[in-house]
Amino acid sequence: MSFDLPSLARLLVLSAGYWALDVAVRRGLLHRLADAAGRRHRALAPALGAGGLAVLVATCPWEHVPQVEVARVLMLGLSVMLTWKVVTKDLDPAIGESHAGARLAMLGACVGLWFSPAFVLVVLLQLTRPFAQWRHHAILPLRSLQAAAAFVAVAQLAAPLPDFAAAYAPDAATLLFFVLTIHASHYVSAGLAKVRLGDRWYSWVRDNRLHYMAANAYAWGWGRFVSWPTWRRFVRLIARGDRPLQAGSLALELLAPLALLAPEAALLACAAWSAFHLAVLACGAFWFWDWVGANLVLALALLALPESQYGALFGWQSVLASVAFIAVFPLRNRLWGPTLLAWWETPFTQRMHWLVRGESGTTYEVYSDFMCPHERLYGKVHACFLAPVPLITSHLGTVWDAAHRDAVCAAGPEPQGLDAVRARFGVQPRDERLARNHVDYLHRFFGSLNAGARKHVLPAWLRWLKAPGGHYYYWGDLPAFRGQERVVAASLRFREQYFDGEQLVSIRDELVQELVIDEASARRPCEPEPTSREVELLLGAAFWRSEPLDYHAIPKAPTGARLEEARAK
Repeated sequence: MSFDLPSLARLLVLSAGYWALDVAVRRGLLHRLADAAGRRHRALAPALGAGGLAVLVATCPWEHVPQVEVARVLMLGLSVMLTWKVVTKDLDPAIGESHAGARLAMLGACVGLWFSPAFVLVVLLQLTRPFAQWRHHAILPLRSLQAAAAFVAVAQLAAPLPDFAAAYAPDAATLLFFVLTIHASHYVSAGLAKVRLGDRWYSWVRDNRLHYMAANAYAWGWGRFVSWPTWRRFVRLIARGDRPLQAGSLALELLAPLALLAPEAALLACAAWSAFHLAVLACGAFWFWDWVGANLVLALALLALPESQYGALFGWQSVLASVAFIAVFPLRNRLWGPTLLAWWETPFTQRMHWLVRGESGTTYEVYSDFMCPHERLYGKVHACFLAPVPLITSHLGTVWDAAHRDAVCAAGPEPQGLDAVRARFGVQPRDERLARNHVDYLHRFFGSLNAGARKHVLPAWLRWLKAPGGHYYYWGDLPAFRGQERVVAASLRFREQYFDGEQLVSIRDELVQELVIDEASARRPCEPEPTSREVELLLGAAFWRSEPLDYHAIPKAPTGARLEEARAK
C-alpha cells in the first residue's frame, strides 16, 4: 500500500463502499424498506426481493471482479462458515420460531455464490435479521465478508466505466489490505485497552493474574472432564508464566499491523492469532472459533493473490497506512468499532446455575450448550438480576478497577472479608421485568419440551455436524440434562466460589427459586430471552453507578444511547 494518489483513491472508494453497504445491511436500511413495502402489501416485499436478486444475478458476474480468486475465496469461505454456524443452531422450544425459510435461503445462497457474487447479499441480510449475528464472536468474519461484498459491488459498478476512471477502482491488493486492517484493528484495540487499564502502560502485564481465569473457568464449568488435582497442576503451570504469557498476549495484539510487512508476516500473523485463541480456549473456555476460521480464510485468500501484487500490498508503507487507518477510523468508532477487551482477573466467582429434576427423581444440571441458541447468554452472567446478594465481580470473576481487584484478592475466602468488599463494591442489577420473564420462560421452555416440542435442527445421528459454541461451560458435578426424560421441577441456585491457591472454596450455595413444571407450563406466556449483551449492559450499568469506582472510563461500560437506556432501568 503506497501513498500515491491511485492507491489512496482505491482505498477511499472501498471504504465508501463498505460504509454504504453497512448502512444498507447492518444498520437496517434494506430491512426497513422491505418492512415498509410489506405494510402496503404482504406479498410485495418478497416479490421485490426476489426480483431484485434476479436482476443482480443477471448483471453481476464474477468476470467483472479483478483478481477474482481472492474475492471468491473470502466470500465463499466466510459465507459457508457463518451459514454453518446459524443453520445448525438449535431451536428455542419456548418461542417456537424455526426460521426454516431463512436457513434454506442461506444454504441456497452459499450454492449460488459459486455462480454469482450477488448471492452474498442474501447471506448478509439473513445474518443481520433474523439471526442477529452482528455480535462479539461473529463480528470479525462478518466485517470481513462485508468488505469483500463491498469490493465486489464497487467492481461491478466500475466495469462499464472508461479505463481512466476504472483505474481508481479497488484491486485485490486493496481488498486484502482492508481485510488485514480489519483483523489487526480488533487485536490492536484490545491491546490498547489493556495498556490503559492500569496506572502505567505495563500495569496489566505486571499485576494481572492470568491463572485466576483458569481456576475460575473450572468453577464455571470448564475442564470438569478431569479431576481438580489434575486441573490444579494446569493452573499452577499458568501461574508460573503469568507475566510472560500476558506480555506475549499484549505484544501480539499491539503489533498486529506488522502483518502487512510481508506475505510471510501475514501468514505468520494468521497462525499466531489462531494459536492465541486456542490458548484462550484452554485457559478460560472462550472459543473464538469464528475468528480462527476467519484467519484461515484470510490466509487462503493471501495465498490466492498473484505474486505480482505483493509489492502493492506489503511493506513498511502498508504497515504505517494500516496504523493510520486504524487510528482515524476504528479507534474513533468510524466504519466499525472493535470491542475493547481488557479487565482484571480475581479469584472470586459468582454465578447462577440451572438444575432440573426428572420424573425418575434424578437431578441434572442444565449446562449452557443445551440452552442453544442462547448458549452465550447462559454461559455468562444471565439471571444476575435474580442474585440474592450484591455482586462483586462479573463474568469469570473479572473487574475493571485495580482497587476493586486488590480488595477481592486481599479478602481471601473468608466470608467476613468478602462481605466487607461486598459492602464497598457490591451491586444488585435489578430488573423486575427480566426477572418475571425469566421465570416464565423457564416454565414454558421445559413445559414445551415435556409436550414434545422440537429442540434440535439436526437429527441425532447428524448432531456431530453442529457448529461449535462460544463458551464451553458444559460440565459440572451433576449429570448434564439432554432432554432424556420429562422435567417435573426446575430450580435456580446461586453459587460463590473462591480460589485460595489450592482449592475452590465454596462461599455460598443458595436456592434462589424453585419451579414446578406441569402441563400448564407449556402455555405460559413469555417474551424471548434477552441477548447476552443486554444482560451485560444491565450489570455494567449497576457497576458504573457504584462508588467509589468511575465506570465512565471502563471499556465494557455502556456508552451513548445504550448507557442512557441502562441508566433509566
